[in-house]
Amino acid sequence: MNFQEMFEHHIFYIPTKILFGLGTASRAGEVAASYGARKALLFTDQGLVRAGVVDVVLNSLRQAGLSVAVWDRVLGNPTVELFLEAEDFLRGAEADLLIAIGGGSSIDIAKIAGILDSNPQPLLTLEGYGKAQNRRRLPLIAIETAAGSGAEVSEFAMIRDVQRGLKVGVNGPNMFPDVAICDPLLTRSLPPRDTAEIGLDALSNAIESYVTRRAWPVSEALSLEGMRLIFANLRTAVVCGDNLPARVGMMAGSLLAGMAMGVGLGIPHALAESIGGLYGQSHGLTVALSLPVGLKFCLPACLEKMAQVAQVAGENTEGLSVQAAAEKAIQAIQFLIADLAIPTAQEAGCQELDIPVILERVLQHDCIHESPRIPTESDIRQMLEELFQS
Repeated sequence: MNFQEMFEHHIFYIPTKILFGLGTASRAGEVAASYGARKALLFTDQGLVRAGVVDVVLNSLRQAGLSVAVWDRVLGNPTVELFLEAEDFLRGAEADLLIAIGGGSSIDIAKIAGILDSNPQPLLTLEGYGKAQNRRRLPLIAIETAAGSGAEVSEFAMIRDVQRGLKVGVNGPNMFPDVAICDPLLTRSLPPRDTAEIGLDALSNAIESYVTRRAWPVSEALSLEGMRLIFANLRTAVVCGDNLPARVGMMAGSLLAGMAMGVGLGIPHALAESIGGLYGQSHGLTVALSLPVGLKFCLPACLEKMAQVAQVAGENTEGLSVQAAAEKAIQAIQFLIADLAIPTAQEAGCQELDIPVILERVLQHDCIHESPRIPTESDIRQMLEELFQS
């Protein structure tokens, strides 16, 4: 920490209570009953219903004496229309507690439905930084099953506006879930491809929050330990989904990265959300595509930190210059992405002719202002060209 940084003011706020460990999902009923709830509305997706993951929570809730309404229509990259459908269902459900089971999409839908329930308003009036100021009328329990987005401990949600071809962010102090239940047993049903993409999103959250302009010792500690756990466990979790130590490590790493990202992210997320808003690929895939090129641009402004990332990734940096050690971090990330067989941008359907459209969206994205190095329009164009030619 330099002399100027010692005089900066920092805020770290996470009001979410966390229950972490194998089997904690079976305590959902106990947690819900502590709020005096009688009827829960559960948001999830049909894949988790078919996999039997939801049954663990349903049984716990019913044993605690709660009735449950289930809305299982969540899809990845939820659209404006899906959020409005969820809000309508909540309005007629007569529930006194909300539960989300899933990854970021399920949790985001529950967050925003709860905010709109407390103060009905047009959904997209919430778009932008700090607009979600209304308190939820109902408590929210987020049960994480993916170990990636950090949504269970964050104040953010993402909406895909298909009409505009955009992914827009909603954020505010009342978006945090009241309780996060993080049970690594629930992640065992996650397919290898999803484990890989979602895990790379968690890694990106950890690294971007570490190098962001607003990082400080508390957030940096969370970021570093988050990325250490993810680097150490992601490959194993992908190739051996039943490996519980790897699943525990991934869930802990994702949780820490989700806590850290409250200080801001950066260029990789600005690129990823601009691409995903246009094409609709999974968020984890677009982040994986964007992470190396975004970090490579930022490298000159955060050499020492990226050299530390290389060490956390397990790279031998002894005897190397700071520059060479930092470059090792980029190589480690590229090797990890290759090992996980992530598609290239071209294989994912990205087209160079769309670069001008995406460029305009990146320029307007809030995350570029958190980057350790602020890009010009020309810089962004070069990053997109490199990304799309991969």
